[in-house]
Amino acid sequence: MATVSRNPDIKETYDHVLYGIPIALGQAINQGDLVCWDTTITTGGGTNGGLRVVAAQSDMAKYMGVSEQQSPFASLGDQFYSIGIRRGGIVRLHTTASETYKMFQEVYWNETADVQTITNGTNTGGRTVPVGYIIIPQALVMNGVTTIVGAAGVDIQVWLTPNYPVATI
Repeated sequence: MATVSRNPDIKETYDHVLYGIPIALGQAINQGDLVCWDTTITTGGGTNGGLRVVAAQSDMAKYMGVSEQQSPFASLGDQFYSIGIRRGGIVRLHTTASETYKMFQEVYWNETADVQTITNGTNTGGRTVPVGYIIIPQALVMNGVTTIVGAAGVDIQVWLTPNYPVATI
Protein backbone atom coordinates (compact mmCIF):
# COMPACT_ATOMS: atom_id res chain seq x y z
CA MET A 1 0.00 0.00 0.00
CA ALA A 2 1.39 3.40 -0.99
CA THR A 3 2.18 5.96 1.69
CA VAL A 4 0.78 9.46 1.30
CA SER A 5 3.24 12.17 2.29
CA ARG A 6 2.00 15.39 3.84
CA ASN A 7 4.33 18.38 3.86
CA PRO A 8 3.00 21.35 5.85
CA ASP A 9 5.91 23.50 4.72
CA ILE A 10 5.27 23.23 0.98
CA LYS A 11 5.36 26.69 -0.60
CA GLU A 12 4.51 26.34 -4.29
CA THR A 13 0.89 25.95 -5.30
CA TYR A 14 -0.70 24.44 -8.38
CA ASP A 15 -1.25 27.89 -9.82
CA HIS A 16 2.54 28.39 -10.05
CA VAL A 17 2.68 31.11 -7.39
CA LEU A 18 5.55 30.81 -4.96
CA TYR A 19 4.89 32.61 -1.67
CA GLY A 20 7.23 33.85 1.04
CA ILE A 21 10.30 34.53 -1.09
CA PRO A 22 12.69 36.89 0.75
CA ILE A 23 13.49 40.20 -0.89
CA ALA A 24 16.32 42.68 -0.44
CA LEU A 25 15.79 45.15 2.39
CA GLY A 26 14.62 48.46 1.00
CA GLN A 27 14.02 46.97 -2.48
CA ALA A 28 11.04 48.60 -4.20
CA ILE A 29 9.19 45.90 -6.12
CA ASN A 30 5.84 46.64 -7.74
CA GLN A 31 3.13 44.16 -8.71
CA GLY A 32 3.93 42.92 -12.23
CA ASP A 33 7.70 43.61 -12.12
CA LEU A 34 10.08 41.03 -13.55
CA VAL A 35 12.20 39.74 -10.65
CA CYS A 36 15.43 37.78 -10.34
CA TRP A 37 17.40 36.02 -7.60
CA ASP A 38 20.52 37.77 -6.32
CA THR A 39 22.94 35.87 -4.08
CA THR A 40 24.88 39.03 -3.17
CA ILE A 41 22.12 40.74 -1.18
CA THR A 42 20.99 40.34 2.40
CA THR A 43 17.32 39.94 3.16
CA GLY A 44 15.18 40.60 6.21
CA GLY A 45 15.47 36.97 7.31
CA GLY A 46 19.27 37.25 7.35
CA THR A 47 19.71 34.82 4.48
CA ASN A 48 22.23 35.27 1.71
CA GLY A 49 20.30 36.02 -1.39
CA GLY A 50 16.89 37.30 -2.27
CA LEU A 51 14.59 38.75 -4.89
CA ARG A 52 15.14 42.05 -6.59
CA VAL A 53 13.87 43.81 -9.68
CA VAL A 54 15.60 42.92 -12.95
CA ALA A 55 18.02 45.77 -13.70
CA ALA A 56 20.23 44.48 -16.54
CA GLN A 57 20.12 41.76 -19.21
CA SER A 58 22.66 39.79 -17.17
CA ASP A 59 19.99 39.50 -14.41
CA MET A 60 17.84 37.44 -16.77
CA ALA A 61 20.14 34.46 -16.17
CA LYS A 62 18.42 34.22 -12.76
CA TYR A 63 14.99 35.45 -13.88
CA MET A 64 12.41 33.91 -11.50
CA GLY A 65 9.09 35.33 -12.69
CA VAL A 66 6.71 38.22 -12.09
CA SER A 67 5.91 39.80 -8.72
CA GLU A 68 2.40 39.04 -7.49
CA GLN A 69 2.40 42.01 -5.11
CA GLN A 70 4.39 45.08 -4.17
CA SER A 71 7.16 44.89 -1.61
CA PRO A 72 5.84 45.38 1.91
CA PHE A 73 6.69 48.32 4.10
CA ALA A 74 8.85 47.29 7.04
CA SER A 75 6.82 49.65 9.24
CA LEU A 76 3.75 47.45 8.72
CA GLY A 77 5.41 44.66 10.66
CA ASP A 78 6.35 42.22 7.89
CA GLN A 79 8.99 40.32 9.82
CA PHE A 80 9.99 38.20 6.88
CA TYR A 81 9.96 40.97 4.27
CA SER A 82 8.84 38.60 1.57
CA ILE A 83 6.47 38.49 -1.41
CA GLY A 84 4.82 36.02 -3.74
CA ILE A 85 5.94 35.60 -7.33
CA ARG A 86 4.24 34.03 -10.32
CA ARG A 87 6.52 31.45 -11.88
CA GLY A 88 4.17 30.06 -14.50
CA GLY A 89 0.94 30.71 -16.28
CA ILE A 90 -0.12 33.74 -18.27
CA VAL A 91 0.35 37.38 -17.29
CA ARG A 92 -0.19 40.68 -19.09
CA LEU A 93 2.90 42.76 -19.88
CA HIS A 94 3.41 46.04 -21.74
CA THR A 95 4.32 45.99 -25.44
CA THR A 96 7.01 47.98 -27.22
CA ALA A 97 5.61 50.58 -29.63
CA SER A 98 5.46 49.61 -33.33
CA GLU A 99 6.49 45.99 -32.75
CA THR A 100 4.33 43.16 -34.11
CA TYR A 101 3.57 40.16 -31.90
CA LYS A 102 2.40 36.74 -33.11
CA MET A 103 1.07 33.66 -31.30
CA PHE A 104 3.80 31.69 -29.48
CA GLN A 105 6.47 34.20 -30.45
CA GLU A 106 9.33 34.29 -27.97
CA VAL A 107 9.61 37.66 -26.21
CA TYR A 108 12.32 39.27 -24.10
CA TRP A 109 12.58 41.96 -21.45
CA ASN A 110 12.95 45.43 -23.00
CA GLU A 111 15.61 47.03 -20.81
CA THR A 112 15.22 50.37 -22.59
CA ALA A 113 11.68 50.76 -21.21
CA ASP A 114 10.79 49.39 -17.76
CA VAL A 115 10.60 46.11 -15.82
CA GLN A 116 7.12 45.32 -17.14
CA THR A 117 7.75 45.82 -20.87
CA ILE A 118 8.64 43.13 -23.40
CA THR A 119 10.09 43.21 -26.91
CA ASN A 120 9.65 40.73 -29.74
CA GLY A 121 13.41 40.40 -30.14
CA THR A 122 13.68 41.98 -33.59
CA ASN A 123 16.76 43.77 -32.30
CA THR A 124 17.84 41.22 -29.72
CA GLY A 125 21.34 42.52 -29.04
CA GLY A 126 22.39 40.87 -25.77
CA ARG A 127 18.98 39.35 -25.10
CA THR A 128 19.29 35.60 -24.77
CA VAL A 129 16.81 34.67 -22.02
CA PRO A 130 13.13 34.92 -22.96
CA VAL A 131 10.47 36.15 -20.54
CA GLY A 132 8.00 33.80 -22.22
CA TYR A 133 5.78 33.35 -25.27
CA ILE A 134 2.94 35.44 -26.68
CA ILE A 135 -0.59 34.11 -26.21
CA ILE A 136 -3.29 35.77 -28.29
CA PRO A 137 -6.69 35.17 -26.67
CA GLN A 138 -8.88 32.60 -28.42
CA ALA A 139 -11.72 35.08 -28.96
CA LEU A 140 -9.39 37.32 -30.98
CA VAL A 141 -7.97 34.43 -33.00
CA MET A 142 -11.49 33.23 -33.84
CA ASN A 143 -12.21 36.71 -35.20
CA GLY A 144 -9.16 36.58 -37.48
CA VAL A 145 -6.66 38.49 -35.33
CA THR A 146 -3.28 36.79 -35.77
CA THR A 147 -0.98 39.64 -34.77
CA ILE A 148 -1.03 42.47 -32.26
CA VAL A 149 0.84 45.72 -32.83
CA GLY A 150 2.52 47.19 -29.77
CA ALA A 151 1.84 50.76 -28.64
CA ALA A 152 1.73 52.84 -25.47
CA GLY A 153 -1.00 51.44 -23.22
CA VAL A 154 -1.26 48.14 -25.12
CA ASP A 155 -0.67 45.04 -23.00
CA ILE A 156 -0.35 41.50 -24.26
CA GLN A 157 -0.63 38.07 -22.69
CA VAL A 158 2.67 36.29 -22.07
CA TRP A 159 3.06 32.66 -21.04
CA LEU A 160 5.90 32.86 -18.52
CA THR A 161 9.04 30.74 -18.80
CA PRO A 162 11.25 31.51 -15.79
CA ASN A 163 14.92 30.69 -16.14
CA TYR A 164 15.91 30.10 -12.52
CA PRO A 165 16.36 27.79 -10.68
CA VAL A 166 15.23 25.50 -13.52
CA ALA A 167 15.07 26.18 -17.23
CA THR A 168 11.29 25.77 -17.61
CA ILE A 169 8.20 24.88 -15.66
